[in-house]
Amino acid sequence: VSSTSINEANRLLTQTVAQKKQNEPQGDNLSPALSFDEVEGANCYAIYMFDKTANHWLHWRAIITNATDLEQGAYTETKDYIGPYPPKSRDHSYCIEVYALKHKPTNEIGKMDGTNSYEKVVKALDHVNDESGNILGYGSVTGYYKHGDMTK
Repeated sequence: VSSTSINEANRLLTQTVAQKKQNEPQGDNLSPALSFDEVEGANCYAIYMFDKTANHWLHWRAIITNATDLEQGAYTETKDYIGPYPPKSRDHSYCIEVYALKHKPTNEIGKMDGTNSYEKVVKALDHVNDESGNILGYGSVTGYYKHGDMTK
């Protein structure tokens, strides 16, 4: 898994940041560009971006069925993607995870907020159609963002 929306210093580009009043500068809330390898036997890919610094706050949730390269901004609806907007404190760690799945989940897994149990999300992705072993492969990339970053 790789992303051109994460620079050489592992900083998320400002364009991926949410538009929130309390955070300046405001970003464009564009989902990160993302590339990953095709996995044999996978019928779809689940993408999740968690803020691991903020108790696995979910910022991106998508199921992809026909692409392994996503342009920056492919997801702009806040029901699917809401970029980083950490408080004025320290760096936050945003892990973008891609799961290759045998079967597409029958319902949305994870809530776009901080009430997620990371372990329950992974377990739900792996357990589809009353059987486990749905995850065929996994990869991730991590970017960091701190309130006030000016990365382009």
